[in-house]
Amino acid sequence: MMLSMEMDAVAVPAVQPELLETLFGLVSCALVLFDSHGRILKVNDAFSELLGYPAVELLGTLLFDLLHTADRKSMLRRNGRSLSACLAGQSLELRYRNKNGRLSYGGSKFTLVGAEHGGAQYLLGEVIPIDAHAISDCKRMEAAQRESERSEQQFRSLAENSLNIIIRYDRDCRRIYVNPAFERETGISPVQALQQGIDVGWSVMNMSACEYLMLLRQVIATGVQVETVLEWPRPESGEIAVHALLLIAEFGADGEVVSVLAKGHNITALKRHERLEEIRLRIFERLARGGPLSEILALVTRYIEKARPNSLAGIMLVDEDGRHLLAGPAPSLPTEYVAAIGRIEISEGAGICGTAAWRKATVIAEDLRTHPYFHDFRDLAAKAGLVACWSEPIFDSAGKVLGTFCIYLRQAGLPTADDLKLVHQASHLAAIAIERKRAETRLLESEQRYREIFDNSRDALFLLEADEDGCFRAIEVNPALEHSMGMGRAELVGKTIEEMLPPHVAARIIAKYHRFMASGIPIDEEVEFDLSAERLTFHFTLIPVRGTCGHIQRIIGIARDITKRKRAERRLEESHAQLRKLSSHRDTAREEERKRIAREIHDELGQQLTALRMGISLLRLQFGEGNPLLVERVRALKALTDETIQVVRNVATSLRPAVLDMGLVSALEWLVAEFSQNTGIPCRLQAPAARLELDDERATAAFRVIQESLTNVARHAQASQVDVNLECDTEHFLIEVRDNGKGCDPGHQHKGTLGLLGMRERGHMLGGEVVIESALGQGTCVRVRIPIQTGIKEP
Repeated sequence: MMLSMEMDAVAVPAVQPELLETLFGLVSCALVLFDSHGRILKVNDAFSELLGYPAVELLGTLLFDLLHTADRKSMLRRNGRSLSACLAGQSLELRYRNKNGRLSYGGSKFTLVGAEHGGAQYLLGEVIPIDAHAISDCKRMEAAQRESERSEQQFRSLAENSLNIIIRYDRDCRRIYVNPAFERETGISPVQALQQGIDVGWSVMNMSACEYLMLLRQVIATGVQVETVLEWPRPESGEIAVHALLLIAEFGADGEVVSVLAKGHNITALKRHERLEEIRLRIFERLARGGPLSEILALVTRYIEKARPNSLAGIMLVDEDGRHLLAGPAPSLPTEYVAAIGRIEISEGAGICGTAAWRKATVIAEDLRTHPYFHDFRDLAAKAGLVACWSEPIFDSAGKVLGTFCIYLRQAGLPTADDLKLVHQASHLAAIAIERKRAETRLLESEQRYREIFDNSRDALFLLEADEDGCFRAIEVNPALEHSMGMGRAELVGKTIEEMLPPHVAARIIAKYHRFMASGIPIDEEVEFDLSAERLTFHFTLIPVRGTCGHIQRIIGIARDITKRKRAERRLEESHAQLRKLSSHRDTAREEERKRIAREIHDELGQQLTALRMGISLLRLQFGEGNPLLVERVRALKALTDETIQVVRNVATSLRPAVLDMGLVSALEWLVAEFSQNTGIPCRLQAPAARLELDDERATAAFRVIQESLTNVARHAQASQVDVNLECDTEHFLIEVRDNGKGCDPGHQHKGTLGLLGMRERGHMLGGEVVIESALGQGTCVRVRIPIQTGIKEP
């Protein structure tokens, strides 16, 4: 600036020695005068000091030789032009070589001077020293400017191809650049975006235009970047798009904010996922806290509507009868429509939801206005503005239909694979909620029932807690226990066994509880105690209650006073014993009477009939000759007498086979032979070869049991083979009768069938037992086990 002022103050129309002397003496900056070839003609003291040369040494020197090599080459590239033409009027930053080899930086301005009327021309150079650091900064600024231009080109290239929104605002918050992604995401063309203000056509849902302008002005004022989130409906689908926007200040060379760059990253999917997860967490939170089912299911519908904003969701639940659907939560559907639907039958063609529940599969209606299953609800849907829907069954863990999840659309269309997957997930959430709530309801009802049972039970019920010191303390009792103990609940709860019962009774019970704790196996037994000078009998049931670690922490006890019942049982057993003794005596007397009658029939009547037959035979011998009619009559009487003798023998045998007098084995051999002969069913006997030493009573009882078994086989078994086995040891003899017939249910006896009962009673009377094993189609086996020793086993 100083050089310009000084040169402008001096007009040099021609090179005159006196004028140059004056000029070189007045100007304080470094001056050099050289000709058109670059040869130095004159320098002032400032120029000599700048380069470190005496003025005499500089005269005649070429200016080019004093310049840095790079600057010299730059000037020499100006080929075909004279030096005066190249440098005249130029302002350059040049580097001069000092005498000591160092470089001096100078801002050089060259002015053309010359003689008048076409005389020789010269160049006057004015050099102002420049700090090297200032030169470096300037170079860097130039490089930065060039880099900025290249960066701007790179920025434009990247922005044009970026999938993210990029917007640039000037200091007045006007858009000065938008990339193609801006138009795709907002539906606003670049021309409209650059011509219109921010507030024109503002469709952002979560922030007003004024709030956004405030953010831009904040960045311009502070230079600090700001993050925000903007939501707006997509132009083509109406779906809500969410973008994370970063507002970044752009600075000029002076460090001031010159513009704001907005970079928008599409986080719609992430935001949707976060919101869906938030709803899912709320659903599970409400489930965990036992929230109302309607509230939880409403959250599930919100889950769908958040994931698919243009849809309306509703849930229908299966009625208690299992044949109808009832309208459930549908907060976004018109109230009149939900109320009008009411109750839908679960059957084919009964609406979309009724059909889906019937088929147990998804049913899709692309257009409700023409779908045949929606004929009855068509007007309702049209009034509500519902055009399409699809319904997904809701299943429990066992595959039973709990209800349906229905999605409605306000335009015709089909669900995508993602839509169906989403509804399937929502149906799963709904199923969890319904099952959980129903389980909670059943649990509450169960607890109420058990509470009623606990309080109203006639049995004494109690809950004991096992202390670490080995004591058992009552923490719950029912009224029946209070009554039996003669103490109130307040006197029992919190007390130990020692505090509630007499010492000798408490000791027995505590010992039993310790054994129970050690084994961990439920106890179900009868115990007798001497209480109040009376012997009482209780039926105890002890059930373990284990903690999370598997250790028994509590005991559920059920005590029933069965003293009266046990007394009645003892009296009944005594009565049964007396009846058995009486029955045994009766059977013994009956067998003796049979034996006597059979002997008398056999001995007396048999002898008489034998004598009669002999008389008839003698009559034929004496008078039969010559009297054919008499012979014929005698023969008939003889045959009748033989038949009568056989009948008498059969009667005697049925009363008591005479072969029994020869031993049980002989009697069984006869019985088996008779059975096979009379029925045609093969029957095999296996018996010891040695004679069994049994008293008559046991031998007769065993014979009668086998006889009754064979009779049952002949009547009912339809068998093709029967086996009779007889075994004996030192204490018992065992009889087994087995057939391969059709079998039966031994526990089911028809009225009037006393054979099996009679066999069992015979065994009991002799102190033994009779076991009957049978199954349909697998034959029957009768086992009789009787002690060899005499006497009746006590029951």
